[in-house]
Amino acid sequence: MKALDSIIARAAALNGTVVLPEGQDARVITAACACVDRKICTPIVLGTPAEIAEAEAEEMLSDPEMKDMAQEEFLQAKAEKEDLFEKLQILLLTHLHLNSSNLL
Repeated sequence: MKALDSIIARAAALNGTVVLPEGQDARVITAACACVDRKICTPIVLGTPAEIAEAEAEEMLSDPEMKDMAQEEFLQAKAEKEDLFEKLQILLLTHLHLNSSNLL
């Protein structure tokens, strides 16, 4: 396995989020789409909607189906992370409650 393939596989296994600045740059849009297509991570592209739309048009990546798919994957990942965060909060509160009982 090539070094880059190994790095990509490890990044995908983390199921993380990456913030990509300069959303007005078509190369950034291309990178974000590659991240989604290859299921490497959930990209967040920084820029105004107009800047991002212009960059998409420049790279001819304005396919509505691709946008919908990326948005759907993003929303699903966001919901999963929110659910995990809620479970973590419950676990932490339970742990704190149990430990505070031991202090009395």
